[in-house]
Amino acid sequence: MKKILAALSLTITLFGCQKSGGNDRDDANAKYKVSLNIIDFAAKATTMGTQGNKANAAVTDTAKKYADNIYYRIYKADGTWLNETSQLASLATFGTITDSLPSGTYTVFLAASKGALTLSDKTVPYETAVYSPLDNNKAWNDTFTKSFKLTVAKADINQSVSLERVVSAYEVVLEDAIPTLADEMYIAVRPNFESLPMNGIIKSTPDATSHIKFKLTAADKGVKNKSFPGFLSNSLSPVTISLRVYSSANTVVADKNIDPIVFEKNKKTTLTGALMPGSPASNYKVEVDPTWGGNNNIKF
Repeated sequence: MKKILAALSLTITLFGCQKSGGNDRDDANAKYKVSLNIIDFAAKATTMGTQGNKANAAVTDTAKKYADNIYYRIYKADGTWLNETSQLASLATFGTITDSLPSGTYTVFLAASKGALTLSDKTVPYETAVYSPLDNNKAWNDTFTKSFKLTVAKADINQSVSLERVVSAYEVVLEDAIPTLADEMYIAVRPNFESLPMNGIIKSTPDATSHIKFKLTAADKGVKNKSFPGFLSNSLSPVTISLRVYSSANTVVADKNIDPIVFEKNKKTTLTGALMPGSPASNYKVEVDPTWGGNNNIKF
């Protein structure tokens, strides 16, 4: 009888050790691999550069064409920060985000930009978190984002994500020749949003001014139809574009305000006209073509 009880005890002990030492993914502390792959970069936002579903190498090339920075944030169901990472285009896996998460529901924020972005501190909850260009002049670059719910249900996830463009583009084209004494081209945009909400819900009106400065070189002097590109985040209210040319002595060579212009997200507006003293005035003219999901050409 004692031998039988001893055998039963040994069997129970071995079974218990095997159970506790196994890789049980149903455990409450188990984590699952999450892979998010950015594909069809900008496909939902514009016809320009649509790549379709291609191999990972092609997807990476597409991402690098439109962005040199990618940002990932993930928040818990209650909106508190959980994890984050960022990628530079030099990374071999640029465009693929991996994480390890327990079962649950989360909110993911992804952003990609040609320039660097700054995101709200991790102490700020998702509902009030924002992102903005890391630029003292508050000037935006080409930027794409996506926010979505992610449910992890006791299984690894491999999910494709398309980002959408959140800015408008403009291009100023000067028909007249750049004068010899011109040293710098200054373009101001107002009003503009200094930052945008991660959840995409805008609750205020823009009140910031952004500006870009272009250094004019010796090769630019005498050139006609010189172009100056930029981006802005305000697609809710009319925008004034201010153009100003400075000499090396910081005196104003020429200046002009162009307004009002209503910009549309994912559309490019080209402003063409003469700016230098003595150039004839021009009237506005608007045309549309399929580039950038729509292109407005305005004559000033």
